[in-house]
Amino acid sequence: MVLGIELPFRVALRGIFAPTVAIGTVIATVVLAAWVNLQSAESARLATQSVSIRANAERVLGQIRDAETGQRGYFLTGDRKFLEPYEAALRLAPIEIDSLARRVADNPEQARRVAEMRQVADTKMAELRIAIDAFNRSEPATAVAIIARGTGKVAMDRIRDIIRDLKIAEDELQERRDRSTEQRRLIGSVLSIAILSLLVFLGWRQISTTIQRNRELDEANIALEERVAARTAELSSEKLRVEALLSDVSHRVGNNLAMVSALISLQARQSDSPQVKQELEKAQLRIQAIAAGQRRLRLNVETDEVDARPYLEDVLAEISRAMGERAISISLDMEDIRLSGREAVSYVVLVNELVTNALKHAFPDGMAGTIRVGLHRSGDAAGGLALSVEDDGVGQVTAKPSTGLGSQVIASMTRSMRGEATSGPAHPGAERPGWRTTIRFAARTEAAPAA
Repeated sequence: MVLGIELPFRVALRGIFAPTVAIGTVIATVVLAAWVNLQSAESARLATQSVSIRANAERVLGQIRDAETGQRGYFLTGDRKFLEPYEAALRLAPIEIDSLARRVADNPEQARRVAEMRQVADTKMAELRIAIDAFNRSEPATAVAIIARGTGKVAMDRIRDIIRDLKIAEDELQERRDRSTEQRRLIGSVLSIAILSLLVFLGWRQISTTIQRNRELDEANIALEERVAARTAELSSEKLRVEALLSDVSHRVGNNLAMVSALISLQARQSDSPQVKQELEKAQLRIQAIAAGQRRLRLNVETDEVDARPYLEDVLAEISRAMGERAISISLDMEDIRLSGREAVSYVVLVNELVTNALKHAFPDGMAGTIRVGLHRSGDAAGGLALSVEDDGVGQVTAKPSTGLGSQVIASMTRSMRGEATSGPAHPGAERPGWRTTIRFAARTEAAPAA
């Protein structure tokens, strides 16, 4: 009778142990995958931060170098326009150094270097300022003597050394991170193999246990045959339940991963709010326009200039694809112009917002029409640029100025680029007067004409 009690208990224990370990193994696999993903994301973030630190340091060096070059140009020509880089550096260099200090705040050694860079940069800028003040007082000999002392050169050399040490330290830190990442990947691979091996072992053990269980049942007391048979049927049902549970867990994990992958691309289409869909589509169009411009800009980053025609053609092509089957044509009329890399993306934002506004307001109820985008030299003595967007739609239906996000973006960008915007009917008195917006920029926004 003791055997009759122990045998069902041992069988039940074996039936629970293997599925429990199998489920625990699946959970461990999911946790391991999540850990690997988190580590990869953190490594990517740190790598991006390291690149940003090096770029930030280069910008500081470039601004101080530009300030020094501007001072020399001013001394040689007496023309104050050469002081523009110096004045810009007075404003921007502290901002870039503050930004760099925030990025390295978690690294005491790098923070010490940035603090020293700040002191040396202040010394360099002070030397530039004193020399310029002497030159402004019509004391060129004093200005030359200040430069000849070599204080500024020593400061500039020290800034270069600090930036070099900072970049070397970032490279070494990134190299250590890369090694650590590789080690984590190796550990993850080893653990994955171990988990898979454990699953295979559990499967084999389950089969072996079943065979052993049958052998033990055959050898059991005849008096226990009915109980053993009933228990065997129960264990078989449990086995099927566990297998179904494992299958369901695997199915749910797969569905969840698929859902995470699909949520990003389906967010706008799954929204029940037309306003949310509209705002998401606007945001998507803005991002696509800026991305198109940024890709083109990177191809020409060495010259810090970009050929405006293909640059704007890319932006308008993105907008045309986004508007679908609407019977509206978008044309580009412009001269051969090159834009500085600093302001090229700003033109992309302006063109995108102006054309998008025209698509939204000028052609209601599926009306066909034309939008013309123009970029020309303004023809005035200053030699600036004029950006215009004109449509042949229904025109402005209200005198009340728009307060939408697009209008705010246009106004903000125009102010930041020191432009002046004017708007009005393109063809006053016509049945479809249309609307024209023209933004005129000073000459500083234009690079040399294209060859």
